[in-house]
Amino acid sequence: MIRRRLAGRDRGSFTAELAAGLPALLLLLFVGLTAVNAVGVRAGCLHAAREAALAVSRGGDGGSAGSRSAPPGADVSVSVEGEQVRATVRAPVRALGTRLPRLSVSATAVAAVEPGAPGGRAMSRRSAGRETRRPIDSRATRATARCLGARRAGADAQRGGATVLLLAAGLVFVLFGVFGAAVAAAQMARQRAGVAADFGALAGAGRAIEGESVACARAADLVARNGGELVSCRLDGLDVLVTAEVTVAPLPGLVRVATAGARAGPVTG
Repeated sequence: MIRRRLAGRDRGSFTAELAAGLPALLLLLFVGLTAVNAVGVRAGCLHAAREAALAVSRGGDGGSAGSRSAPPGADVSVSVEGEQVRATVRAPVRALGTRLPRLSVSATAVAAVEPGAPGGRAMSRRSAGRETRRPIDSRATRATARCLGARRAGADAQRGGATVLLLAAGLVFVLFGVFGAAVAAAQMARQRAGVAADFGALAGAGRAIEGESVACARAADLVARNGGELVSCRLDGLDVLVTAEVTVAPLPGLVRVATAGARAGPVTG
């Protein structure tokens, strides 16, 4: 009878711990999936913003160009400010197929207008009833006490089993989440560096005829407006060769630098 009662309590404790910790674990998983989806949506927004800005800089329809490559439900806005085109794409973030209210990501690309061109449950506890006692041999009493004490110790040790399992699973999710965030940040940085280099080279090519200093100054301005830093710029005839870099810190103390190069020539035709 005592053994059955202890076993029942042990199973109940394990179930209670599991029921209390499982919602938190599921919430952690949900947040992780949402973050991964947000990174993917933002990458799509940046690509769409690049296409929209490039189209307008060449006299095309930026809204149509951006919408074709934008994530579902995205808003594309394009504005022309002097000799610059600014395209911004904002899209909602979804998790497990459900759109999350008030959660969206956006990306912006800036291009230069090209010359001649016309955007967890409580667990109820069972109470033990009184038992009728009768005189028994003292040696049997001591043996029973030792056995009972050992079983109680084992039950106490096992009551934390669910907590340990949940903590281990949570740690795995956190580690995968941290690794995924670092990889995603590096990919976004490479994409951003590519956009900065492309538009920097195009902007510089529009001023190549005025000399290297003027062309590279224009390229540096566009690279900076796209979130990058100009590493090198030079003229090869009337072609402009630009190298840009973007620095990100996905985790404290972890810095990554993404570099991209581009080459552009003067507009012909």
